[in-house]
Amino acid sequence: MISDDDWNIYENKVFARLMDRLEEYLRHRLAETEELQRVFIKALELNEAEDLDYRLRTKLCRLWGEATVSSVRSTESAIDESKDVIARLQVAKRKIGLLRHSELYSRVPRAERVPAELRHTNILNHDQHYRHLKTLWHLHQKRNAVENQSPGEVYRANRRELQNFSLYIQMMVRRVLRSIQHVALASGSETTDFEFAGMQGSVIGEIGEISVRLDARELVVVPVVRTVPQQTELNTDGSGRLIVSSLPSNLADSFSGSNNVAKGNVLSINPLDFYGEEKLRAVIERFLWLPVFQSYGKPVNRLPASTLTWLQNHRIGSVQIMSWYLFAPLDDAILSQLRQWLPESGLNPATQDDILVRAQRIAALGICRHCGGEARFIVRNQGFKAECPSCNTEWGIYPTLSGRVGQFKTNDAASNDFRRLGSWFIEFVF
Repeated sequence: MISDDDWNIYENKVFARLMDRLEEYLRHRLAETEELQRVFIKALELNEAEDLDYRLRTKLCRLWGEATVSSVRSTESAIDESKDVIARLQVAKRKIGLLRHSELYSRVPRAERVPAELRHTNILNHDQHYRHLKTLWHLHQKRNAVENQSPGEVYRANRRELQNFSLYIQMMVRRVLRSIQHVALASGSETTDFEFAGMQGSVIGEIGEISVRLDARELVVVPVVRTVPQQTELNTDGSGRLIVSSLPSNLADSFSGSNNVAKGNVLSINPLDFYGEEKLRAVIERFLWLPVFQSYGKPVNRLPASTLTWLQNHRIGSVQIMSWYLFAPLDDAILSQLRQWLPESGLNPATQDDILVRAQRIAALGICRHCGGEARFIVRNQGFKAECPSCNTEWGIYPTLSGRVGQFKTNDAASNDFRRLGSWFIEFVF
């Protein structure tokens, strides 16, 4: 017969509480490893994913290849290694489960607690049944030291996490800009200045926010970790403050396109999300392109008669009453001629810039944003339609009952689902 006092000795309390801690640790470690395995399996399945548009599938496979090119392990070997780790963790978890169902564990009251600093008793130091408890206890403490941090250490750790996430988002913003055909980066690897469709832009990255500026407009990307504050809607021209959260990847499917963010919904991006770059690209390209689409078909008013006569004689655009319109891209020779004439036209600098920027914006609409190929440009009532024969994409302005709508899309898509097309479909409502 063993009394309750004999069961409830200090060393048994250490055993019981250690089992609780190891069970919790193994549960979290197993969940993390299984999540990583799912990411690798999902990457391996990308090449045969029939529900994705082939252009997006190719792009995601290339992105995954770039992410793993520095690793000596292939995706297949990483999956095999994760399977082995998961199997060993599951075995350990089952063993801990059996120990937690033993009579010894059940005899120690759950309310009994053990301080983090163990007492060096003779039994813990020398008894063959207990001497391993102290080693395991200290190893677990070392592994989970973050749980015992002071408030100052927690603050510094959170700040480092925010800094790392901010740098991650900065790199993604710059990567997106570098990959856009119409973005001309200024010379020099460290520069943040660029030109887009005749407009001047820059990227200013700081810990806490990244600012993308284009002429007088600004898109401020604000990285946050864990929690997401109330987010206001972006402005109709794509500018404003955009909260980007490092939410878990299982919330990534809530994103449905750039208009989703424009309406004030949360944007989550993290390294385990295959669509992270596509999400950011959809938002940034909407910010860059929206004024280009908005200005299409708008006149330059109150021009002198001599200016209108010169433009009409050289068949540059269309002259109506006292206004000038440009509906289709100019060829290189005529655009060069316009550039040479403007400084001698007698127009004030603001009007000269207005005419030239209008021509540059139309020229940008005549070039495919994906492959840089020249498009077949067709002017239609209150809008246009452009098609790229190289990559089978289409973009244009289409009249609707509520006004004009601009779109980038694939001309063979049956639906506009973001998960299927990514940033290959972007819509501008103006």
